[in-house]
Amino acid sequence: MNTSIIPEDSKLYTQLYKLASTQKVVIFSGLPGVGKSLYVNCFLSIGQKLGKKVSTIHFSFRAFLR
Repeated sequence: MNTSIIPEDSKLYTQLYKLASTQKVVIFSGLPGVGKSLYVNCFLSIGQKLGKKVSTIHFSFRAFLR
């Protein structure tokens, strides 16, 4: 069951699946509002399906400057 709103037949899902199945470290970065959380959530879902242990680290440079 796909818990992501990204369609499994999309190029984006295919790329996330490829990353989840082959890479040890994946970094998502970008400006606010570009979809990082969406990509990370989909990536986590795929990783769980593959039986991978997936950990996340969230860093906010804006919060760092406070």
